Amino acid sequence: MFDVSPDQVDARIKEILGRSGLDPGTRLLCMAGSFVASHAPEKVVFLKPWFEEFAVSEREIVETLLQCYLFAGFPPVIEAFHHLAFVAPPSKAEPYDVVKFRARGLDTCRVVYGKNFVRLLPRIRELNTDLAEWMIVEGYGKVLSRPGLALKTRELINVAILAAADWPRQLHSHVLGAYHAGASPEEIREVLCHLDLIQDHDTIERLRQLAEAVLNRRT
Repeated sequence: MFDVSPDQVDARIKEILGRSGLDPGTRLLCMAGSFVASHAPEKVVFLKPWFEEFAVSEREIVETLLQCYLFAGFPPVIEAFHHLAFVAPPSKAEPYDVVKFRARGLDTCRVVYGKNFVRLLPRIRELNTDLAEWMIVEGYGKVLSRPGLALKTRELINVAILAAADWPRQLHSHVLGAYHAGASPEEIREVLCHLDLIQDHDTIERLRQLAEAVLNRRT
């Protein structure tokens, strides 16, 4: 999609934003996450005028970009901040409190995984005990439980990020997580509607089928 002109890209974004089923602000945050996750952080500049038009706050944009580091790493997130130079970082960083992060991380993870939560941690600990601890403290506690975005919005952004990066196993988990956090099936489907800006047709169809299968047997 990005082999075409900026005007054509902008026209496609405008078309996507005109769709029903997901509010434009959330849709824009999901697109931003997708661009960062697909290692094209420079593409966030296409969204800048739309952020302004739909009154997406700097705090919401900042939280979206910070969230991306869990899945995309620091380099593309740092680049995205460079490209969105108008976005100011928080004046004071949240204190690093492992006890606090672990407690709220467990609470958030329980919401995201629902009844599957009791099986999650043993499975991750079988892979690596440090990984299991980091997942709760760093992932769900430090990042996904931060104030500034509702968990529903964060989970929809996660769906966008994981689809853009083509991580099907994690996409399965977070499609279900978005539903558990309060997103409707229609909202989750709509998150995938901008993938033609990033992925090829066959990949998009495969990811949509995966999401549909999860939604059809959601619990």
